[in-house]
Amino acid sequence: MVLDSETTQADTRDVADGLSDLPDRLGFARALEAELERSRRGEERFALLLVELDRNAPANGTGASKAGRVATALADSTRLFDVVARVDAGRFAVIVPGADSAGGAVLSERVRGALRARGPGRVAVSVGVAHFPDHGGSAELLLRSAELALTTARELGADRCVTYSFDLEETLGAIEADDREEPPLTVSELLDMRDPGTAAHAQQVGAYAEQTALELGLSPERAARIRLAALLHDVGKAGIPTVIVGRAGPLSSDESEEMRGHPEIGAHLLAGTELEDLAPWIEAHHEQPDGGGYPAGLSGDEIPLEASIIAVADAYAAMIADRVYRRALGEHAARAELERGAGTQFEARVVDAFVAALGQARGTA
Repeated sequence: MVLDSETTQADTRDVADGLSDLPDRLGFARALEAELERSRRGEERFALLLVELDRNAPANGTGASKAGRVATALADSTRLFDVVARVDAGRFAVIVPGADSAGGAVLSERVRGALRARGPGRVAVSVGVAHFPDHGGSAELLLRSAELALTTARELGADRCVTYSFDLEETLGAIEADDREEPPLTVSELLDMRDPGTAAHAQQVGAYAEQTALELGLSPERAARIRLAALLHDVGKAGIPTVIVGRAGPLSSDESEEMRGHPEIGAHLLAGTELEDLAPWIEAHHEQPDGGGYPAGLSGDEIPLEASIIAVADAYAAMIADRVYRRALGEHAARAELERGAGTQFEARVVDAFVAALGQARGTA
């Protein structure tokens, strides 16, 4: 449901929502128009959040009690001059003066964190974020952008925040055109969903994976398919909030748990596309032979060989690159780490093939 400024008195109560004592749809529409006028006059920006209860998430309590918990979390997480409104039974809207989409995403993660920490049971929400003026210069356009971001959050599996980008238009348009639950993404669209900052890493992982596959005796056609999967191995991070993916320091336990969901999101994105056969490899590329990986805790032969190849290539490429929190390891030290983890963290025969392929590339084997 997209709200608009033409909501009439007959459609809603005047200003206050009875359950949460927050402005209702009409009150929100008035506040949004007022903030648009103020921001235009002062040439300022503001963020708009649409926050919706995830209907399928397990939780204790009635819908009303869950909405009440969301209202409390929003009140505790926002400033006095932010506007929080309850615009439908399970939906809230938040106006955040002075913030852009990044600031709105930070707020949404604060709210989601508060919901995880508050009381028994679980209350999960999906959040769509847009900001004025970049994502809409009118109430109608800004609400449409936030609605598209919210729809994307649900399509990616819910319980997450998505900020609007112009790329969402084409993806969600495909859903409506085909009347399917999942967008028929192409290879180029999936590649575009990667974090631009990790594109070089993905290219490197793809090259390493293909060389390793050939060293293992796999056909060139299969090796090329593995290279493509390696290029897309982190595509699921498109569904992880940018405030988590871009964090320079250590993640909290809740943030780490959310980050661990990216292989499943990646597999979900590939479902129903021409790349569907790559989905199990991407979903399992953080599994480990000793069962200590994620997301499913697979072990031994339960892990596809292709996923094991990507895991080794990914780990080596990460170790030899500088990160904000550590300096790069030298190639010799990185290779030693792979060999140390062979049989537990990494498939031993894949490590052997990777080292052999690396040696051939260096002209030392």
